[in-house]
Amino acid sequence: VAGPAMNRPSADQAFDPIDPAPAGVERYVVVSIDLEMRWGRPDRLRADIDACRASFEAGRAAVPEILRILRERRLNATWAAVGALACSGWDEYFRRAPKPPRYRDRGLAFDPRYADLDPGGALHFAPAELGLIANSPGQDLGTHTFSHLYMREPGISASDVADDLEAARRLWFEAFGREPLSLVFPRNQPNFLNIVEQAGILVWRGNPETWYHDRHEAGRSSMVSRGLRFADALVPLSKAASPMEKRNCRASAFVRFDLPVPLWRLHVSRLRR
Repeated sequence: VAGPAMNRPSADQAFDPIDPAPAGVERYVVVSIDLEMRWGRPDRLRADIDACRASFEAGRAAVPEILRILRERRLNATWAAVGALACSGWDEYFRRAPKPPRYRDRGLAFDPRYADLDPGGALHFAPAELGLIANSPGQDLGTHTFSHLYMREPGISASDVADDLEAARRLWFEAFGREPLSLVFPRNQPNFLNIVEQAGILVWRGNPETWYHDRHEAGRSSMVSRGLRFADALVPLSKAASPMEKRNCRASAFVRFDLPVPLWRLHVSRLRR
């Protein structure tokens, strides 16, 4: 949110009024915000503790400002937060964390050495920010799993998913007095839906129906599918929105803040559709 986005037109300049819905049709815009910090990139950052540090620190600092904007514009949002972010530090994390999955790609698993690289936990924990979200009217604190679990990666099991979601549920209840009711699958890898339902999740964010949005393990994500997803963010290649499917609320657009101004204008036009 910080950085390039600050140089773009204001929201009032960028968006024109949306055409009203036809008679008898209700439209809803569902806003979900993923909050994960360093938990979301273990295989990409590994032991380089300073990689993306500025981005993580800016993301933490942006939470109060985003809440202010949402409040002023009377917008509700669901924040899908990695459960571990609510821990006060490494001692609490190691006490609560379930046994990690035995991923075939070992780089996806949590490495205990991260505690030595980030002893203060500034890149891994944000309990104050999560508390601020939880106590803000109109904001829902959903889950992004406790450990940013990759549910389509080889090596993960149903018990891994059940234990992780239970850890997230218990922490939410103890810290915020309520259990998470919504889930955003890390890296958009929906799987183990029966386990998810048994964990008390009432709704999850699914993927658009087009084939190139169907996420598999990282090794199977082709350049073609990634290219089409990027193109779809600029020029709509498929139907943008769809109705709820029982507990599945399909995503229709991913807001990208890392675009130069000309592409940002195309992106805004795409979001309006």
